[in-house]
Amino acid sequence: MLPPPPLADRVHVVHISSLAAALDKLNIKVPIEELIKAIHDEDGARRLELTAEATQPRTALSTLVVSKFVPDPTKPANVDPLAKERRLRLLKLTEQSFPDGKVPDPF
Repeated sequence: MLPPPPLADRVHVVHISSLAAALDKLNIKVPIEELIKAIHDEDGARRLELTAEATQPRTALSTLVVSKFVPDPTKPANVDPLAKERRLRLLKLTEQSFPDGKVPDPF
């Protein structure tokens, strides 16, 4: 199922009497039936164009690389060299803030 066209392209309401009055004021002698048929044909062409765009594959999606499952991936030797140091500093700060070892419940 295709998505509907954008709202700005769908909502164009013109009353036939207003259109006839505007054409008459501009001194344009075109039958209303021909004008409505031309508008209908233009809308049909726009819908076909939107449908063609929607059915084409997106280039960003077609260039994705499919990942390959590795059963036992190798672990890097040192992912975060400062992790141990940060943990120790956090433990020291916790001991300084709460010397009795009781951390209050924040809730």
